[in-house]
Formats: sequence, structure tokens, C-alpha cells
Amino acid sequence: MVGTEWASYASPVAGSGRRAVAQEIAEEASERLARKTPVVIGENMERVRKYATLRGYKTINDFVPQAEWRGLQLYLGGGKAGVDAMKALNRDWIRRMIREGWKIVDIGPDPTRTTRSEFYLLELEELAKVKYPYYKRVFGKRGVKGIDY
Repeated sequence: MVGTEWASYASPVAGSGRRAVAQEIAEEASERLARKTPVVIGENMERVRKYATLRGYKTINDFVPQAEWRGLQLYLGGGKAGVDAMKALNRDWIRRMIREGWKIVDIGPDPTRTTRSEFYLLELEELAKVKYPYYKRVFGKRGVKGIDY
């Protein structure tokens, strides 16, 4: 049995198996590198999209299409059932971001609002529950420079 560890090098089947494993590893590494692109959260999707676009970051809309949100609104209406379904979709998304290890950039509350968004508060609660290490707050008392002032 001496030397059998070298037998696979001569086998085209074993070689292609190694290539497949190498390709799988490369694809996984590529996915992990993609996750280095931060995801932006904050109040008011217009602000969130603007900040993300300026920096090449992602938002919830890169993962949950607008059509899915609108579909929920149309199907369930604007009542409590619709809001609850949309919050569940939001919760599932932020939990996925946490589970997959995405960097999360928080642009904070919209300084023009007098009440806080239930969706934004839900995201903060989920992040706080796990003391998420890849969370970064980028706002001050007046909001975010270049977005709010």
C-alpha cells in the first residue's frame, strides 16, 4: 500500500474532483468577499439608498425586491396584518444579514421625523440581541454629513 496516496494524481477523475473542490472553494471565497460590501440600515429608505449609492453599499432592496414589499401591501392592505407581514420580512432580512456575517452600517434616525420607524427599531433590536460585532454607527446628533446636512 505504500505510495497509494500518489495514485490520484494520475487519475483524470481525481484531478477533475480536485478542480471541482477548488472551484467550490473559490466561489465561497468570492461570496465572502462580496459580503465585505456593507449593508446600510437607517430611517427613511430615501436616505438609506442615497448613502448606499454614494458608497457602493447595499440596502435591504438588494435582497428583498420592491415588488415583494408592494405585493404584501396590495395583498394584505395597509392595515395591521400588512404592517406585521412587512415587519416579519424585515426581521427575516436583518437576521439573515447577521447570520451571514455582513458588515452593517447604520446611518441612524431621520432627523426630520418626530416618531421613530418601527422597521428601523426592529433592526436595532435584532442587532442588540446578539451584540453584533460587524455593526458601525456613522451618524451624529445632526444625522449624516452629506445626507442630512
